[in-house]
Amino acid sequence: MKTILRLYPRENKANRRAFLRAFYIFFIAIAALWAMPKNARAQPSQNAYVPNNNGTLSVIDTQTNTVIATIPGGFNHPFCASVSPNGKLPYVCSEDN
Repeated sequence: MKTILRLYPRENKANRRAFLRAFYIFFIAIAALWAMPKNARAQPSQNAYVPNNNGTLSVIDTQTNTVIATIPGGFNHPFCASVSPNGKLPYVCSEDN
């Protein structure tokens, strides 16, 4: 009998790796959301943290809209940044190659 429509990809290592990677990223995202404090509140800050494509993190004073510092980090394709509630630690999300 000839298969007309295949609803799943053929089994091979590349497909399995792609599925496992997507599942891993999904699991980490769900775990991070679950671990967040339920009563988290944003503290007012005068600094914004912006990831750059060259692997650095720019600190911008929001009152004057000027870059006040550039933090070298060697990040690989950073795409988001956040700061700890006490304002002392920046966190940067980056991708693999």
